[in-house]
Parts: sequence; C-alpha cells; structure tokens
Amino acid sequence: MDKNAEILGVEVMKVVKLVSGGIDSYIMSKEITEGINLYVDFGQKYAKQELKALKKLGVKFEKITINTTGKSTNISDNFYINNRNLCLVTLASMFYSPDIIYLGANKYDSHIDKSEYECEKMSKILSRYANEKLNGKKVIVKSPYWNKSKEQMIEDFSDKQKLLDTFSCYNPINDKPCGDCPACLRRTVLLENMGLKTGVKLSERIIHENLNKIHPKDRDRLSRLIFYLQKSNKVTAIDIDGILCECSSKPILKKIPIKSNIDKLNNLDGYKLLFTARLGVDRKDTKEWLKKHGVKYDALIMSKLPYHTLIDDRSKKEF
Repeated sequence: MDKNAEILGVEVMKVVKLVSGGIDSYIMSKEITEGINLYVDFGQKYAKQELKALKKLGVKFEKITINTTGKSTNISDNFYINNRNLCLVTLASMFYSPDIIYLGANKYDSHIDKSEYECEKMSKILSRYANEKLNGKKVIVKSPYWNKSKEQMIEDFSDKQKLLDTFSCYNPINDKPCGDCPACLRRTVLLENMGLKTGVKLSERIIHENLNKIHPKDRDRLSRLIFYLQKSNKVTAIDIDGILCECSSKPILKKIPIKSNIDKLNNLDGYKLLFTARLGVDRKDTKEWLKKHGVKYDALIMSKLPYHTLIDDRSKKEF
C-alpha cells in the first residue's frame, strides 16, 4: 500500500496484472498503469519467446517460476493447459495477496476460464480462502475488456504498430511463430485484418483445421478468419437443401443428391463453405450425407437464418 495514502487514510487497492507477451495482456499492461505485471513460467515451451517479447515491448514485470523438470507428463507438450487461469490467479493471490487480479480477456473470448461468469466464481474461491487469515479480505478476478472485442481493443489502442512485437505461438521455430498452431492463426488473422503486416505465413493445415471446427459460438472468429482468407483466395458459400440435394421433407440421410451441382461445387476454386439453416442437432447426419455423396468442402456452418428471401449484393446464380 502507498505510504502517503495510508497516512491520509485513503484505501489503495493492490493490483496484479497477469501478462504473457500476447496482444490482450500487453494492451492491458499499458492501459492499466497501477499495480504489478506478473509473468508465470510454468514450463511452457514458449516461455523464452514470451519473456523476450515482454522485454522488447518495454513491459516491466515480476516472475514466478515453477520447476516442472523431471515430471512424467510434460506440460509444454499441450496446447491447452488444464485449469491454467485458475492456477495463475491462485499463484498471484498466494504470493502477492492482491485485491484485484486482472487477466486479458474480451467480450468474445470462447475459453471457458476467461469469461466474466467464471472469473466471478474464481473470485469467490480466492476470497473464501483469503478470509481465513485476512479478516474478510475480498479478491476480485476480472478483465477490463468484458465489453470489447479484440478489434475494439486494438482500435482504441494508441500504438498499434507496437502490437507487432507481441508474441503468441505454441510451437516457435528459431524464436519465430510457426504459422501452424491455433495461437498463430488467431494472432495473424486479427492483426492482418486490422491492417498490420505480421509476416507470418499460415499453413493450409491450420486453416482447414479451424474451418472444420468452427461452431456458432465462435461466430466472431469465423467472420474474422473468412475476412482474412478472402484477401488471397475466393470464398464461396453454398446452401445444401435445394442446391446439393432435393429440397424435400425426407430425413436428411435419405435426401436425393443433385449430382450435377455436387460436381460443380467440387470443381470450384478457393474455399468452399457449406451454409445451411439446418439445426445443430442435424450436424452429424449432415456430415454423414456429405461424405456418402462425395461432397468436397472446407467448413460446415449451421447458423443460416431460415428466411424466405435473401437480398444480398454478392448473390450470384452459380448453379
């Protein structure tokens, strides 16, 4: 606590900000000036590159190092670390006894442990166990960006070029982003769409992997990815019912294919997105039907509105 504030009787909140060298936490470290920036090295294979990025960005920070050598399971082999943010905020609370712990998370963050609801639950857990010794101490875990998308965070940030010095990659090669992991894809697509040239070449493997895994809850990421892809290649969205199969009331697996249109689709260049108003529960049967009839596509998006008429400036009679 600030000594002058203590003398004057003014309560000062002790703040810890979890930083990683990535976009979100870097912006947070610059926009929230009070408190300590904290980096936790828990044996992740990209720790060296993240620490170099923090130093290059000019972020002053303290570090907690966990010795994970000699363990039967190598945590650095995993992209997604179980209980990661819960462990990080617990370490921050244990070593610094803060009132507020900030982490970088935004309005559309899809990670289960980076939502406002989950942070409230973590706050209750930390407060419960801090109370035993600290007489009713309350610990708050939160993000300053619950109401902002990543794009809004960048748009409002004063030094956008500096974001090119951030680092997010699970498998760095010679201290450079690999271009073949989810972290590379998210960072590259985001910055390139904002007009910042990263110099990272994404692999077709990671692009197709993400197109195949996209679900409605990731709609913001889907739009971001497609905006990025259409800069270098054609992107075509194709309906299924009435285009690739007869628009009948038959069960999905018994719908009759329109072979000529399937052949046309398979011969199209660029990325092919199947865009249907079928329900999410029909996804498994739809994929089975598509496989059975040899339909080649890059993504199956099941969030199209069940409208009667679509009026769109890009509509073309491809078939």
